[in-house]
Amino acid sequence: MNETRIEKVIGKSVTRRKKRDGRTVYAARLVYLDQTGKRREIGREARTRNEAKDKLQELTEKHETLGASAFVADRTTLKQLMDKYDADCIREAVFNDGKKVAGYKSVATLKTYIKILGAYLGTKQLKTLTYNDIKCYRETRLATVSDRTGRQLSFAMVHRELAFLRRVLNYAVENRWLERSPFTAGKKLIQMNLERKRSRILTEEEEARLLAVCTNEREHLLAIILCAVDCGFRRKEIVTLSWADTCLEPVRVGQSKIRNGFFTVRAINSKTGEERYSAISERLYREIIKMREKALEAANGNEETLLDKRIFGINEFKHSFETARKLAGLADLRFHDLRHVLTTRLARGGMSELEAMKITGHKNREIFDRYHNVDMISLVRQQDALNNYSDDQISQNAKQEKE
Repeated sequence: MNETRIEKVIGKSVTRRKKRDGRTVYAARLVYLDQTGKRREIGREARTRNEAKDKLQELTEKHETLGASAFVADRTTLKQLMDKYDADCIREAVFNDGKKVAGYKSVATLKTYIKILGAYLGTKQLKTLTYNDIKCYRETRLATVSDRTGRQLSFAMVHRELAFLRRVLNYAVENRWLERSPFTAGKKLIQMNLERKRSRILTEEEEARLLAVCTNEREHLLAIILCAVDCGFRRKEIVTLSWADTCLEPVRVGQSKIRNGFFTVRAINSKTGEERYSAISERLYREIIKMREKALEAANGNEETLLDKRIFGINEFKHSFETARKLAGLADLRFHDLRHVLTTRLARGGMSELEAMKITGHKNREIFDRYHNVDMISLVRQQDALNNYSDDQISQNAKQEKE
């Protein structure tokens, strides 16, 4: 994709010619040399000579204003545009002061989108890509059956692909290679209200059953589940936690204190690309202390060598969780559902919704978030809300639910 300005126009013409079907058309043609000296030609068809002259005038004014970039869409396919976007924009995330400032955390996923979109729309020229083309792509993908799950692709999956395509086309508009994105030519193609919202919440009786099976070879799973339930951590946020991210000492906050310390989720490990904190509940604190003692023993008591090591020392726990949930009779439970428990309990404990969203790392209601900053006081409230759910109380409530 040549982005250089036109150096010299070497020809303009309006010619008459006959099509194979017998129709007579007029062709407006603009010939120029770009900065590399390469001869390029742009043409437009018209039904009358006057219409062709008007189109030639439009081409002339366009190149005078925008240069060669105005005609990129005429000779560029969607696949070439996506490759250009890949080379210019898709790179590993860059963080500064605990926030993502450039790049992407999911580079591999974006490259997968390029491959999928390229297979369906890759040969389409930008100048001929229409709203209807994208709409047909959406319908085709929604009817596609996943090889992995055996089910039709979800709205959420297809919407992510469309969101990426929209981003690429907006990139072309920003560079003046397109006048406007085809997405703007009709009704919204990305309709979030169609996505199925999962509302599975673990009850206290179910939680007691799940924790009860985390023994022996699944003992490590106990602290992992508590990280999700009591801290609201996502799967990756848990496995990437290191001892350096852990404060196990009491922290004084005004007249109160965070008794059991707190975790720090680094921006590079957070889904949202922003650093956040979470207080450690009493029951999780007991498990983490046990794990720390074992880790120190393995490190011959050297705390410095421990800092860079991950707390759980694993990259995945999918199989152990699958086994645990089956043993607990919770076949419909997903690990991500455990995050919902924290949100519910924080609300019951009196924490405001905005504060709770800061703790759990949700990005909705961003306008309100700008006027609300989380601080250590929030961690005190989180701790107090969670400590109302002692092991004894959960067991007692679980018995009542069962009855």
